[in-house]
Amino acid sequence: MSGDAPFFGQAQFQEIIADESKQIVEEVSWVRDPGREDIYRFRAAVRSRAGWPLRVIGWCNTTARKLSLVLVHGQVGRIVGLDIGSAISHANPDESIVSGAHLHLWAEEYGDGRAEALGTAAIDWSRPEEAWAYFCAIAGITHHGRFIGPPGM
Repeated sequence: MSGDAPFFGQAQFQEIIADESKQIVEEVSWVRDPGREDIYRFRAAVRSRAGWPLRVIGWCNTTARKLSLVLVHGQVGRIVGLDIGSAISHANPDESIVSGAHLHLWAEEYGDGRAEALGTAAIDWSRPEEAWAYFCAIAGITHHGRFIGPPGM
């Protein structure tokens, strides 16, 4: 990092994930992207006692059958990401390929660039409520409110 940006390392990432006060206190509902009929998005603020600059972003493409949920740190970017869909893959920094549903967890060595496969018991993109529950558990977020999936799902 350069300039006046604060240092973000593995210890701070672990502290954020372990912080049990992280919560979303609003309804999460997807809205259609103005430019595309098959893409839906949402944003939700994440509150915590520590005041971390966090938000969750969701993205779903019903034509490509893909869904992504991302925990974003305001100064670092994505620190947790869940990408789901049968036709997705990710190229890791070591050139290994992860096919299908995968999880990104920020690490000092690669930032958010490394992904791990979820395996055969992976959550299906067409069940966004299950994906949301899984994501919240991984990210350590409690959601106080309703989760309304993309229309038609």
